Amino acid sequence: ILKYLAVRYAIPEHWYPTDHRQRACVDEYLAWHHMDTRMNAIALFWREVILPQMFGKPQSLAKVEKAVSDLNRTLDMLQTMFLRDQQFLCGDNITIADLLAANELVQCLCSGRDVTEGRPKLRAWMDRVKERLHPHYEESVRLIYRMGDRFRQQA
Repeated sequence: ILKYLAVRYAIPEHWYPTDHRQRACVDEYLAWHHMDTRMNAIALFWREVILPQMFGKPQSLAKVEKAVSDLNRTLDMLQTMFLRDQQFLCGDNITIADLLAANELVQCLCSGRDVTEGRPKLRAWMDRVKERLHPHYEESVRLIYRMGDRFRQQA
């Protein structure tokens, strides 16, 4: 839907570039996102936050460790494959790819997990995303932060 909205309405060029090469990079990430960043971040979020709240008990350590391992692979790929030597996932300007990725990764904060720890490129990228989206970023993640507070109080 973001691609449609970007094409349908007059938005700044950087969100979904018209340059074919730049747009191909955004499209590449978006295709990868659903079966990697999204799937692995949400799996850990569910295992550490949602399912324990639903059933009143933590998930098995083996399932959580598997989700952590899968997400770590994703985080390493984000840092080495997409960020490489550029400011954002698809170049030096923020795009809808950055919005989607940051949105998924912020969920891990609910359990107190810092997905950028030991990944300096990923941390710098998250800081740039927050800076570029200020003050809207803080508003958009307010619910996630509240869920994290509630989760830590119950733990």
